[in-house]
Amino acid sequence: MIVTNKNFFMEKWLVERLEHLKKAVNKKWDAVILIDGIEGSGKSTLASTIAYYLNPNYSVENIVFTPKQFIEAVESAKVGDVIHWDEFALAGMSADAITKIQKTIVKKTVTIRKKRLYIILVIPFIFQLKDYFCVRSRFLLHTYTPDGVTRGYMKYYNYDAKKILYFKGRKLWNYSVCNYNKRGTFRNVEGLFFNEDDYQKKKDEAIKSIDFENDKEHKWKLQRDKLIFDSGKSTSYICKLLDLNQTTVDRIKKAIRQDVKNQ
Repeated sequence: MIVTNKNFFMEKWLVERLEHLKKAVNKKWDAVILIDGIEGSGKSTLASTIAYYLNPNYSVENIVFTPKQFIEAVESAKVGDVIHWDEFALAGMSADAITKIQKTIVKKTVTIRKKRLYIILVIPFIFQLKDYFCVRSRFLLHTYTPDGVTRGYMKYYNYDAKKILYFKGRKLWNYSVCNYNKRGTFRNVEGLFFNEDDYQKKKDEAIKSIDFENDKEHKWKLQRDKLIFDSGKSTSYICKLLDLNQTTVDRIKKAIRQDVKNQ
């Protein structure tokens, strides 16, 4: 069916589920939507379509790429806003980084509910998420290509099906362990909601900030490890200086010794 003043296509069953979600949000329920799929299958396009349907004020300002941007977006958001956390920054991230992203969302839960915000999280694979976060999300839309060329296809997993898929399929990252509830298509809406150049600029700036943060964290860890292993200071002194317990310091020393041995 054709929806909104932008006159774009959306499956009727998806419209019905989004309308139900609006009612839930007005009652201050969580509204986390998961969208996953292989690279290039249209995840961000589908996310933009849903975001605009939920709130016609949606623009590039509602798209975030990093935990810092997410926190700023939540703090400045108005009641009923959509925050679209885009997938590019997650694709090459470690499990620790993805965990940090989930913790950031959970930490802002009270504000999110108070402001009745919609959170759309675009990720490569649902199996990258932690149990708790996967369970608390409303539903999953899985984008795919039937022939390796064509885009614009999706499968819908409701709350219960999503849980079954996650817990049964995560060992082998297998989507065939559970039947989806609905299947449908979506259209290319590139340039319909915001300027693509503005999107790319914001994306590039986020990449630079992520690289800097990672470099800074890596450098800090190297300095910490050098202090622990080479300073000649006692364990009790190091624990007090770095605010660490003895078990943590011993574990770091053991890991460094193993690295030296391997080298």
